[in-house]
Amino acid sequence: MFRVVALTAILLTSVAFAGDGANELALTGHVEGYLGSAKIAETGVWSGGGAARVNATFDKRWNGEGEIFFDRLFNDEGDLTAFGGAAHIYWRDPSAFAVGAFASINGLSGNGEHFANHFRVGPQFQVYSDSITFYGQAWYGLEQDVGGGDEMTEFGARALVRYYPTDNIRLDAELAYLDVNNSWIDAAGLIGGLQANYRFANNPWTVFGRFQIDHPMQDAEFVGDLHRFNVGLRYSFGSSSIKGEDRIGAAMEAPTRIIHFFAK
Repeated sequence: MFRVVALTAILLTSVAFAGDGANELALTGHVEGYLGSAKIAETGVWSGGGAARVNATFDKRWNGEGEIFFDRLFNDEGDLTAFGGAAHIYWRDPSAFAVGAFASINGLSGNGEHFANHFRVGPQFQVYSDSITFYGQAWYGLEQDVGGGDEMTEFGARALVRYYPTDNIRLDAELAYLDVNNSWIDAAGLIGGLQANYRFANNPWTVFGRFQIDHPMQDAEFVGDLHRFNVGLRYSFGSSSIKGEDRIGAAMEAPTRIIHFFAK
């Protein structure tokens, strides 16, 4: 219940802040879901999740965005689940760049047991050219065990390139680095992802496919690489193309997917 209340507050605070004193208020956003398979070492699991994001543009350039997200790895033997939300505040010129900050919270659970909460905060920016968006993001994070165990700190950075061959085709390439540690562990890892998106012309629906690999760089206690492949569907509102959604819509994202090498 606490998580539901906290996530609702994040979303409403973001949109309410955007509407305060605004002369013009434009709402855009999307809802998406995905499902696929994953492999950890020699173990195969299912992978699935989704997200909902709403962006409010106010005073022409300022934006407030709220999001909720859900990500899960599961098979017959159990599951690892993350469920959370984030708020973004940023200034954006759709013809040049955007700059701002975000804060997020998510709970971590396994086999129905809620065992940790994760908090992140950090700056982010985007730079626009005619056919490319470059997205940079960094954060400081803190994981707290529900049972009162050692806190785990996290430092991360993420770079994402979105390429638009046409207004309704988007190709993504991203790379993230994370370092996590507490009194008993010091680990680092890389996350790489490739994603293709196609939005139907004059239509709010986008289909996408994504491949992701999580690669632990330190600490032999953790299992090997995690490979994930998902296909998904996105419904958008307030924008007429996938490129337009990137420049005027809910284009910011908190780190939303489970990162397996720091999971308990």
